[in-house]
Amino acid sequence: MFGWSLAVWAADVATAVFVLAAIVGFDGGVVSASVLVAVGTLAVSAGNLAKVLPLSQGGVGLYEAAFTGLVVGTTGIPAEAALAAAVLDHALKNAVTLAGGGAAALALNVSPTAAADEVERSRGGPGMSSAGTPVSDGGTADETTESADF
Repeated sequence: MFGWSLAVWAADVATAVFVLAAIVGFDGGVVSASVLVAVGTLAVSAGNLAKVLPLSQGGVGLYEAAFTGLVVGTTGIPAEAALAAAVLDHALKNAVTLAGGGAAALALNVSPTAAADEVERSRGGPGMSSAGTPVSDGGTADETTESADF
């Protein structure tokens, strides 16, 4: 398990480093390759820690702010370039997550709507009795028939 975790973190950092390098350039650019690797590692760590705060969906904005702040604060990379790298890095990682989640859902035959329908049935939602059984003819299962009190 440790090996898989290490591989995922390495891919996470490598993505950030390659995105930073694409924007600011390796050796001969604003910073050296070794500095990009060190800063990329710290920026990804800070960004992922910032995403833990429950302030936005998927940590959008939080990741970018932490990533950008760390890159700008530790290098001569301009804020605009650091923010562009942060946005692109996070977008790439979210795209991979969405694609992987979609592939897993298809492979496991999982449907978000089926899960929502199951929750509704268990709560006795519309079209369901309080016992979780379907109701026919638009009535409710709890209705009683009229008595013959003529």
